Amino acid sequence: MFAVIVGDMSLDRPEHRQRVFDLIDSLQRKYADLVVVSAGCDRGIGRFVRERCIKGKRDVGFVEYAVYPWASMSSMRMAQVYIAKNATLLEVGEEFHVFTVVGREHGHIQDLIERVKSAKHQPPLTIY
Repeated sequence: MFAVIVGDMSLDRPEHRQRVFDLIDSLQRKYADLVVVSAGCDRGIGRFVRERCIKGKRDVGFVEYAVYPWASMSSMRMAQVYIAKNATLLEVGEEFHVFTVVGREHGHIQDLIERVKSAKHQPPLTIY
């Protein structure tokens, strides 16, 4: 089971860390073949996912999709680069867990939510 866990980078408090750890522990009990997939693991939710999967017990499979643009470009084009990774997450993910910030209407997290909701195969989606 490929479970995608992503979220807003600003969600970086200890209670967010605990929710991510609890979620991964719950998924591990649910799926014997669990592989956690995340992106943007330098800060926020992604950092907590990486921490739980590879800095601790290493008892969960983990895949990180990282984007490191080495070019100068407008913020609009930079957003296009980051949003493109959502197609990859949708392609591999079988279940989605997305942590959002209330009131944020645009961005790569909202784009992923819309992609999952409109996907033909209708994978499970939980929004926190």
